[in-house]
Amino acid sequence: MKSPFLTIFLTAIITAILTSAFWIAGITVGYVYYTSNYFIGDTPDFAVSVDSPEQVRIGEEFDLVVKVSNPSEEDLKLGSIDIYDSLLDGFKVLEVIPKPNEEDSIFEFRSFYFSEELKPQDSVTITFKLKGAKAGVWTGDIDSCTPWEQFVTSVQTIVVSAE
Repeated sequence: MKSPFLTIFLTAIITAILTSAFWIAGITVGYVYYTSNYFIGDTPDFAVSVDSPEQVRIGEEFDLVVKVSNPSEEDLKLGSIDIYDSLLDGFKVLEVIPKPNEEDSIFEFRSFYFSEELKPQDSVTITFKLKGAKAGVWTGDIDSCTPWEQFVTSVQTIVVSAE
């Protein structure tokens, strides 16, 4: 007759080994997923230029123009343009051309979703019609993102004067 102690001991050892193997496999899969270039990591091959006046007055309307180009030999997709509140807090967004499919405010930025396909050497120009609303120096990131949240960051500063 076998000892119950031996059965319990062997069961505990086998359970510990299997549990450790599952933990190692889970951590490995999570690490590979997290570091995969498909999801995050490399920035897309977008070439981005941002144009706006350096200074405007309260009440003055102007254009903030974001041009996203594809200089690569592969198709790219512009999923969204995210503009941080630290820039937009000084302005009222009057219109976006072309009109985004959707808009969303989350965390500390506002996202404008476009789903624009960019063939090699193509570009798209997004015009944000803004109006100076609050005096101050407004600086923030403008992220041009793929649908997989790979992005190219541009930094913009605009001064809004009271007069």
